[in-house]
Amino acid sequence: MPVFKYAALCFAASLVHGKAESSSGTGIRGTEERELQGRPVCEDPGLKWNAMTEAVLKSTANSEVLLPAMVLYRDEGYTVGSITDMLAEAADASATDAPVENGKSGDTDFPFANVKVLATMGERNACNGPYKGNKLNGVPDGVGAYLYDDATIRLVYQSESYGPLRYDTAPYPVNDGAAKFGGSYVHYIDYDRSLMADFMTNKDPASSMVTHVGTLIETVYN
Repeated sequence: MPVFKYAALCFAASLVHGKAESSSGTGIRGTEERELQGRPVCEDPGLKWNAMTEAVLKSTANSEVLLPAMVLYRDEGYTVGSITDMLAEAADASATDAPVENGKSGDTDFPFANVKVLATMGERNACNGPYKGNKLNGVPDGVGAYLYDDATIRLVYQSESYGPLRYDTAPYPVNDGAAKFGGSYVHYIDYDRSLMADFMTNKDPASSMVTHVGTLIETVYN
């Protein structure tokens, strides 16, 4: 039942030759937030609600879709980088007889590169800060990456919004919360550089190396 099309939009990282240089560091494991090279590690305590919350959800429009999606969201804990199924396909399923299931990978026999998912729209930010609990939203467009510091790779992308023509993005705060803007804006996701170096050669999800999530524009002048 396609109640939560979490794999509709995703990013992919590919390895063709080599990998990012590695600096010293340790992997991220466990269920609590810890420090990695002096920076926060983003992990999620899970989503909980009570009977009153459920009653409110049932009274909203499209509750027959919303409630099952929230249950899936709660039970499977999709935080930034945790989804490993991808939108990208090596070939169309109609040509390869690959399995077709909503939210699942299709043909992943890529001939020229390995591919893994870095982030998927709809995943929840589990990092401490003003954006904790917010979901990645919009249509990702204009993706780039750079070395934020010696230990951090920063992925930047525009969250494209089509407003009432299609759907709008959630408003985000600027100027220390004095104002909020909806529409298109620029997200960033920080990844631990040392863990990114081995990402394409292990089976860990990208969530194991996420250190921060936020929006790039924080101050606006009139």
